[in-house]
Amino acid sequence: MITCAADFTSDSTQNDDLQTSPTTPMTTISPLVSMSKATISGTDYNLPNTGALHLLRVSGQNYNGYPLSQTLPIQFWLQLSDTPGETVPIKQGDLILTLALRQTPYNVQNGKEVSQAPINYTWKFYAANDAYIITSTCTINNNQQINVAFGDIYADKLTTGSASSVTSVSQSLEYYCNSPVTQDIDIQMIATPVAGFSSKNTISTSNANIGVIMLHNGVEVPPNGSFHAKLVSGQGTDTVTFVPVKKSSSTSYSDLEGEFQASAILVMNAA
Repeated sequence: MITCAADFTSDSTQNDDLQTSPTTPMTTISPLVSMSKATISGTDYNLPNTGALHLLRVSGQNYNGYPLSQTLPIQFWLQLSDTPGETVPIKQGDLILTLALRQTPYNVQNGKEVSQAPINYTWKFYAANDAYIITSTCTINNNQQINVAFGDIYADKLTTGSASSVTSVSQSLEYYCNSPVTQDIDIQMIATPVAGFSSKNTISTSNANIGVIMLHNGVEVPPNGSFHAKLVSGQGTDTVTFVPVKKSSSTSYSDLEGEFQASAILVMNAA
């Protein structure tokens, strides 16, 4: 929320016009431009069409009925697609939005208004944390959290690889898009990898000696990797399998004891 107010002296008034930059519309990172919108004072604009918009005028002495101060609500938002799109990764510190504004002051003396040199300034917005922006309304399992419970696992049943494991949990997946589209898709698994395990496709858990591997059709899916699937008339089904593994064959049973947790996010992308 931006608030603008004009200054004045006893013998003059300074009015201020504010507009978006005539030369630089609002900008964001290139993968988001086509779906980026801005709502300014209640009016919606496509982001590339936000140059030279007159936003407001304020007056130091309520000149000609203009307010002494005025707030300017600006909202940046995305219009998501009803078909699979691209997941856009955002890293902490990335520049995600630029808003260039131009202020034109007017001095009013003896009832006459004289414009002064415009003042240009820019607001830059940076990501405060890592994030993934999903650009589609398509869902996996209706966007509900998937809980994979291994239950009680005997330490001597844990193996170092997924192929030799005797403990696993299968999870069904349902894909849905509002649009009845038929196309190939990629299902990406966003997760934190961990080193020191036999497989480089191991996901980290709260126990440094235990990891989890996800498989699709018997093939390990690497953290932040993906597997292929298909939508038919906007829908599809699938199954993935989760396998717990231990760090090495020499890991002691005591280092495997207790509860452990891991997390990952599944995202649908256009293939």
